[in-house]
Amino acid sequence: MFIELKETIKIIEKISISDERKETLQPLIDYIVKKVSEKASVRLNFICTHNSRRSHLAQIWAQTMAFHFNINNVFSYSGGTEATAMFSKVAETLMNQGFQIQKLKNSMTPNSIRCFLMLLKCKLKELKNLMVGLQKIMF
Repeated sequence: MFIELKETIKIIEKISISDERKETLQPLIDYIVKKVSEKASVRLNFICTHNSRRSHLAQIWAQTMAFHFNINNVFSYSGGTEATAMFSKVAETLMNQGFQIQKLKNSMTPNSIRCFLMLLKCKLKELKNLMVGLQKIMF
């Protein structure tokens, strides 16, 4: 992983989560723990209205934190109830957080949203898992 990204993760790890939010998240935590203990795939799909901001950020950060915590069987996806283009500030935000983003197509049509690739300096195994996850999104 890139140094800037590791620094962002250190900051995130210091953020406290309220008891109320932890209670809300507990079913998701239980689901992930159960799947990991069973050595089963953990498939997370993040949905927001336009699939242009929040769902992308959630997808990318869920996958990244799975790598960070060495949970190799997590596959994150994003979707929306409407087909729109990825908001350009999302890529800018991710770059500011330490990700390296490469645009693989010139257009910003809904289908080309899937053609954004996070380039992380990962271990070979992590990179393989990332590519498997991206293939499921792209094809």
